[in-house]
Formats: sequence, structure tokens, C-alpha cells
Amino acid sequence: MMSSFLSPIYWYGNYLRLCFVVAGLTSQLTNLDNGDTTVHFWGPNSINTTKPSLVLIHGFGPVPTWQWRNQVTYFAPKFNVYVPELIFFGQSTTRLAGRSEQFQADIVAKLMEKIGVKKYSVVGTSYGGFVAYNVAKRWANRVDKVVIASSATNMRLRDGVELLKRAKVEKIRDLFLPTTVAQLRTLLSLTVYNFFEFVPYSLLDDMLQKLFFDNREEKSELFDGLTIGRDNQAHVVDLNKEVLLVWGDHDQIFPIEETCLYGVQSTGLTSQITNLDNGKTTIHFWGPKFINTTKPSLVLIHGFGPVPTWQWRNQVTYFAPKFNVYVPELIFFGQSTTQLADRSEQFQADTVAKLMEKIGVKKYSVVGTSYGGFVAYNVAKRWADRVDKVVIASSATNMRLRDSMELLKRAKVEKIQDLFLPTSVARLRTLLTLTEVLLVWGDHDQIFPIEETVELKHPTHLYGQYLRRRFITAGLTSQTVNLNGEDETKIQLWAPDPAQPKTVKKPALVLIHGFGPVSTWQWQNQVQYLAPKFDLYIPDLIFFGESTTRSSDRSEQFQAAAVAGVMEKMGVERYSILGTSYGGIVAYNVAKRWGERVVRVVIASSGLNMKREDGVELLKRGKVEKTEELMLPATAKQMRNLLSLAKLYSDKRMEKMELLKGLTIGKDDQPQISPLEMAFGKESET
Repeated sequence: MMSSFLSPIYWYGNYLRLCFVVAGLTSQLTNLDNGDTTVHFWGPNSINTTKPSLVLIHGFGPVPTWQWRNQVTYFAPKFNVYVPELIFFGQSTTRLAGRSEQFQADIVAKLMEKIGVKKYSVVGTSYGGFVAYNVAKRWANRVDKVVIASSATNMRLRDGVELLKRAKVEKIRDLFLPTTVAQLRTLLSLTVYNFFEFVPYSLLDDMLQKLFFDNREEKSELFDGLTIGRDNQAHVVDLNKEVLLVWGDHDQIFPIEETCLYGVQSTGLTSQITNLDNGKTTIHFWGPKFINTTKPSLVLIHGFGPVPTWQWRNQVTYFAPKFNVYVPELIFFGQSTTQLADRSEQFQADTVAKLMEKIGVKKYSVVGTSYGGFVAYNVAKRWADRVDKVVIASSATNMRLRDSMELLKRAKVEKIQDLFLPTSVARLRTLLTLTEVLLVWGDHDQIFPIEETVELKHPTHLYGQYLRRRFITAGLTSQTVNLNGEDETKIQLWAPDPAQPKTVKKPALVLIHGFGPVSTWQWQNQVQYLAPKFDLYIPDLIFFGESTTRSSDRSEQFQAAAVAGVMEKMGVERYSILGTSYGGIVAYNVAKRWGERVVRVVIASSGLNMKREDGVELLKRGKVEKTEELMLPATAKQMRNLLSLAKLYSDKRMEKMELLKGLTIGKDDQPQISPLEMAFGKESET
């Protein structure tokens, strides 16, 4: 064994302790359990009551100065940081018999109680993650937030068996408590990404002697005392706190799959298996441990690729508080299998429906993505009396033969299975490149290009329906007003439902949109906020949406006259107006020409005082020659960042070009604006 004076591990350990000291921490000892337990920890020199407290709980291996040096340096200026040495690590010891992770958690909590810290967040890594989870679970009133890093608190017996296979050892302690340099190399190769295999023997031997030989027998007992991983059930519960899971992509101790499972398990879903078709079909699914009869049921149907815990982990976390969520593994995915010969999506759909029938769920909505979209569609089609609502994401249920041929060309493969069932890293890279998508239907989706959705239902149409629904839930209805005159002007607008009795008199507010999509797209957020306080009137300006005219007038004054005419015909004598962009120009003219009707005016992002030179500068910034080329993009390339260009910007293009040409402002270098005596109850400044 190398002498301390010559030992690089000894000197590096001193450097690490110095880093803790420089960060404002001191080494401290305290006794618990009537003197039966001694805990060594690092804590702040002086406590800053304005800073929150943070406990860092280390994993197996060296003492925490080796494990938390970088984090302590970063967190110490922002938190009162406490770094305990767990029992039988460093100087911490006990005469009590407890060896479980719950015992370690109680020691940490008792320590914090004794030193007077009443509220704190916990961060635990590896074995320390087990402890942090139990601190938060058992001392919930003391813990604020929880971070669990590279720690499978949901570990099952088979996960431990697989770890032993990867490490090529018989017992877990042979991995984490190495006795030879060869065993230490194995441990480091699994725990250090890109571990350098040619580390000198003498350095590893020095590390082994200095860091792994203390309290070996007692640490071995800690493995025996672990309560997790004793069976194939994940015993994890929702902590009802903000929990952050941190996981390395290349973690070989607890593979990243465990965090996907944790995300599902922590929401209260459990792994379940049931048999169908007289035992010929076995379905594995995730479902609620306890069914809440007040919540609707939701079935999430995955696509090709990994098992559904990978595909639905984010959605499950969001939906579980609001729905009874069921996540089946389709046939031949995960543990689901069948002896029957049928392989169609209709068969998959029938299997899902039979599953829901067997577990007693009579009514449910379905969400399907990719291949799961085909299945969801068929569930809704074949079992219509059971299905409430349907969401189909990135799934061309209207796919034709030529679409498949084009996909093969894009993927540069001969068979569809070569793409979706990759057998090499190169093919997997191709699949991942093609399947990076955005939103419900990504505009970069190369599996089922977004253009295919036009024949089915364009995603902007679906989202437009969602926006219309937001307006409806705000108490508005879509109405059409025909203005008298030879112009045959027709205005579509959203206004309070005339069939609903008015219990409270509210002031009227007109929202006037700008260039771009129809008003539901532009005012979706404001409607939810303003509807409880105002009677809202939201017109689509002429040549937007369904509003039209035979008049040749394309000026903003004509648009203003149409808005004022609608309000008069609706019987609204006084109202305030809010206009954005082009709508701000219209709102200004309504207030200017019908001043006796308008109470207040809000003009947002609208160049009322625009001069010719402002228009010239705008064209330069937009790198276009004409305003309509900027405001009315004609190709997907020009507006790639906006979802579904065609539905938002291509209707009535010629008439909208005329509107831009019909603007009376910006024609010369003088701003055409005059004061309004109604802006927030006082005269506005020009």
C-alpha cells in the first residue's frame, strides 16, 4: 500500500475537503439516539436565514466530499448546504441494529431536526436516492422539493439480476465493495462514462485501499438491509411533491428505462396482466391502482418502437390526476402476446376493447400515436358505443400505397420493417432522424408528412376546432350579421349567446384582430381572461374567415365602418375596443369616427403613426420587396415556423393583398393620427 505522503488519493482527498471549506462548510459531529448514533456532516459556518436549506445525500463509494464537490461549490452561495455522511460511511456509525434505507432516512431527518433545520429540500444520488425518497416519504412535512439522481427507487428483483449479469458478479456487494483492482475496474467501467481502461494499477490500488476498505462488513449489511428489489413489484408511491429525476443516458447501474417506469409508477399506475380469448391472448397494461369513479377513463395507445412507458411517460404524468389512465402494451410489444393468427390493426383494436370490457371500464376516450393511431381509430369505429372522444396523433389513417412507397424512398430502405424494426445502429439512426416531430402532428414529420392530413382532417382544422371550443366555453357563439346596403357586406363574429339569460350586466368589449389567422387564433388567451368581466364581441374583419363584401373599398376606414355597423345592428350602444396590429388601425378609426359610441381604446403593437419611411425599413428587415410578401407568405418555406401554413394564410389571398394596398396610412412621410379623448378616460398623447 502506498504511503500517505506519496498517495495521490490522499492529497486529492485533502483538496476536496478544502473545496468544502472554501465553499463555507465546516466538518461537524453530532450524537443521536441517546448517544448510540454518531453522524458526521458538513454544514454551513453560519446560517443565512434568507437562504433555503438543501441536503445532499451521497451514494455507495467514497465519502461525500468525493461525490458532491462540484455541486457544493455551485449550491453553497444559494443554499444553506448540508452534506451528511450516511451510517458506516466516513465517521458516521451506530450501535443500533437498523440497516435499511428507511433507517438511514430517519437518521438524516433526526440530524436535521437536532440542528434546528425545520424545512429543507433533498438531493440523493444512487443509494442516496433511496434514502432521499424515504426522507421525503416518511418526513413529508419537513421536505420541500426532491431530486433523485441515477437512483432506481422503483427497482425490482429482476433489475438486480440483470445488473449482476452486466457486472458479471454473483452478489451485489462484489460490485460495490470491490476487494481487488480487477473488481474496482469493473465498478468504474459501469459507473464512469468513457472510463479510461489504462489507469495505472498502482493508482487503482491506492484508491481501493483508501476509499473502499473502511467498514466493509457493516456496508455489506446495508445491502442485506435494503427493502427494495426483493420482488418483481415496484413499491413506489407518489410523494405529492415537486420531484426532479436526473438520469444519465449511459447509466449502466440503473439504466434510463427505470426513470420511464418511475414516471408511470409514481402517478399511481401499476403493472397488471390479464388473459383474453380463453387464455390464448395475454395483455400487459398499466392501470390505476385505485379507480376514482368521478374521473373519466383514458386509454393511451402507443406506436411502433419501445414499450409505452417510453412513449407516454410525459403524458401519463399530466393526465393521471385528471383521468383514470390505462396504457396497454399492444400484442407483441412488451409482455403482451397471442396464439391467434390475426395481425391486423383491427385485431389490436379488438384486443384493447376486450381488455377494457374485462376490467369493467364501460366508457373511455382513446389517444393513439403513429401505429397506435390506426388502432385507436379502429377502436372508435368498431366499438363506437364505448368510446367518448378520440385523439389521433401523427398517424395517417388515410394512408395509401403510394404514401408507403414514398416513405421507403425517404428512408432509403426496401421494406417497411427495415425502417421500423432496425437491426443496426445505422438503421436506428435513420429511424430517429425521420421520427423527430413537433406538436400533435409535426411539420417535420417524415413518416406521415403533414400534407397527408389535409384529406383526413388538417391538424390546423383540429386545433381550430379546439380554439372554437374555447370561445364556446367562454359563453360565446358564432354569429353572422348582414349589413344593409348594396355592398352585401356579411360579418362573422363571436358574441355572447343570446339564448343565455344575463344575470349580471357587464360592459361590452370589441376585440379586433390583426393580419394572419382568424380571430379565434389571435384572441384565444385573452378570451378566457376577459369573458368573465366583459360581454365580448369578436368580429372577423372583411376577407378574414367568412366575412365578405362586394364593395371595392379596401381601406381601414371601411373595415371600421363594418365593425361599427355590426355593433349597431347587435344593439350595443356603448363599448370599448381593443385592436392589435392591423386591427389597431381599424380600432383607431372606429374610435375616431364613432367617438360617441366608444368608451375606451386599447391599441396593441400597431403603427398608427406609420410613415412611408417606416414601411421601407420594414421591407428591408423582412428582406422582401412588397408588404404582401411579408404579411401573406405564399410558401411553407417562408413560414416554416408556423403550423400548417395553408390553412392559416392562403384563403382570400387576392382580397387581402388589396387590403394592404388599400391602407391610407404610411402613404407619405406625415403620421396620419389625431388625439382621441377616450383612451383610459383621458386624452391620449399623439
